[in-house]
Amino acid sequence: MWIFKKLFEWLAKFFESKAGKNTLKVMVGVGVVAGGAAAGEMVVAHKRNKRAERIKAAALKKHDEGRAKVETTLADLGETKLEIYKSFGELADAIQSIQQRPEYELSIEGVELPSFKPAEFKQLAMAIEAAAGGVGGVAVGGAVGIAAMGTGSILALAPGALLGGIVLCAMGAKMLHRSAEKVKLAKKIEADVESILVYYKELDKTAKRFHKTFLEVKEPYFKHLRKVQKIIARRTDWEKFSKAEKLAVKNAIALAQLLHRMCAVQLVLEAPKADAIERVNTPVVDRMIADANNVYSHVKKGVAI
Repeated sequence: MWIFKKLFEWLAKFFESKAGKNTLKVMVGVGVVAGGAAAGEMVVAHKRNKRAERIKAAALKKHDEGRAKVETTLADLGETKLEIYKSFGELADAIQSIQQRPEYELSIEGVELPSFKPAEFKQLAMAIEAAAGGVGGVAVGGAVGIAAMGTGSILALAPGALLGGIVLCAMGAKMLHRSAEKVKLAKKIEADVESILVYYKELDKTAKRFHKTFLEVKEPYFKHLRKVQKIIARRTDWEKFSKAEKLAVKNAIALAQLLHRMCAVQLVLEAPKADAIERVNTPVVDRMIADANNVYSHVKKGVAI
């Protein structure tokens, strides 16, 4: 202990001397400079974090706005498709009640249409209704899912699974959880958003064109469906139908075949690899729109719609 006592006494005398006082000034100066440098680094870091947060917030706002726009478009398309699916049950019931009805399916060269079998159309209507959540209706997210998926994908889901909606962009979902405390990461989010917005824009444009075609076919289809229901309310023997009544039945079936084919188109395709953006099935939609116009023109030749 006496060694420490002697050391402290020597240090006290040293810092009281001229040389000691000069040394103390140097030490204090170095401490101030070091402290000032640390404070400066903290200010820079704080500014960077603030900038990163601003970049991230602006990017996510653009993403959310773009997503909301395309989801509105898809929800409209999904509700139209769901209405069509449900009507298949009504058409099947009406056609099955017609006695002595010959088998009829519209056949157009170069256009692939599903066969019309009333029992299968009835089953499809029931299965889609189950997948969409039953008679209680379908949430907006479910309508978006129905619009984005083809018939087969919808039927592959468990009943009610669509009520949770559909993630339009897996990259977008991951992006929301990425840290943005640094400018570099925030700029990565900003770049991802720009890529996703290009995808959303194409999806919105394609979905709107497809929905327009759906509506153009849906209107005459429902008109013929109601006409068939009125016919069978009066008579059910095919041989007693007038020429116009028989044509109404044939047109209802042809348009149902077409709508079934349109509903089967997968609008959104899975991303080719992890961390990639989903793809819009634009070429197939374009071909389906052309086929729909072809079929519709043949139907119009048979009766004024």
